Amino acid sequence: AFLVDCTGSMAPALSMVKAQLATIVKGDHSIKARLEAKTSGISVKLRVAVVGFRDVGDAVPLVHRQHAPGQLFTEDVEAIAGFLPQLVPEGGGDTCEDACAVLDHVVASKDQWHGNAKIVVLITDAPCHGREFHDEGVRDDHPEPGQGSEEKADGSSRSSEEAFMRFFCDFAIPLDASLLLCSC
Repeated sequence: AFLVDCTGSMAPALSMVKAQLATIVKGDHSIKARLEAKTSGISVKLRVAVVGFRDVGDAVPLVHRQHAPGQLFTEDVEAIAGFLPQLVPEGGGDTCEDACAVLDHVVASKDQWHGNAKIVVLITDAPCHGREFHDEGVRDDHPEPGQGSEEKADGSSRSSEEAFMRFFCDFAIPLDASLLLCSC
């Protein structure tokens, strides 16, 4: 699943992100084509979901295509490529974005995750909401009061990257231990 930040701050990069996603899912250099070339004789079944996300309070917080009622994932690369132009930059406001909501949305569709490899790629230019997910000084209109930074056993503070990965692992791993998150 590719989770793409579609807030206004992504305007300079979003067209490049969409072009790269099209290359990843479609054509001679796609992930599927490369895997099949490396595993001669083995057919690779690749199911993909692309979900755009925005910020808390935005009119359209999630942008995705349901390929069938309630289905985020599809093997139809043409459908994915045709959906990409709908990812347009708008909304936002503060620095942080609502990455936790999009992770919640995709993980909630756990019955659609089939196969041996399950990968989530989070593409964003900002941390998610919550003090534990970013450094001080970052504008966050939804800091979730009372959840300040966590301390490690040695007394040092957990970095925002560690806090986000801990959140994701606590959230997703109980559902399926083979799920992998890549943050870009």
